[in-house]
Amino acid sequence: MKRLIGLILVLLFSLSALGDTCTPDQSIMKNIRDNFYLAIHDDPTTISLIKYIEDKFPGDRNNYPPVILAYYAALQGLRGKHSAFLPTKYERVKNSIPLMDSAVKKQPDCLEAHFLRYAFYEQIPALFGVKDQVSEDLKTVIHLLAHRDCKFVCSEVQRDMISYILTTAYPSQTQRAQLQKIFKGFAQDERISLN
Repeated sequence: MKRLIGLILVLLFSLSALGDTCTPDQSIMKNIRDNFYLAIHDDPTTISLIKYIEDKFPGDRNNYPPVILAYYAALQGLRGKHSAFLPTKYERVKNSIPLMDSAVKKQPDCLEAHFLRYAFYEQIPALFGVKDQVSEDLKTVIHLLAHRDCKFVCSEVQRDMISYILTTAYPSQTQRAQLQKIFKGFAQDERISLN
């Protein structure tokens, strides 16, 4: 019995250590999320945030936690958006696509990675060949949001995701209704927790 309990503790410790490689420190994530909103419209902020990620996660970016790799890929794509020179714009976006796909592949249940890929791919021209992935990511994001198994992503960020998705052209009427219901659920949860 002692051996079984010891084995269970070792397994639990191993699993929690594994989880730490996929889930970065919350203060780092808060900084990345907060600055990402600014980076969308500002190239110097984009460059600064890329450097911040590279400083916090030195070494091979293929070893980045999946959510960090997704943000890194999105930021590289934003560098393309901010570039005035068309060939540079194209190359930066093109080079960020495999990074984004790798982030999602590494952790297929990562809400934030799917959302970032959805938001990135739905904005880029069809010539990049990723438009088919947009509807799949949308389905996955809705599924993950609906099942509320995204403790790593605070409800405020999840509501921001829903608000953004509702401004895009891709959700069907049914998906829009699902998203609105999930959004209302967050508001109801907050009222319950405040009482």
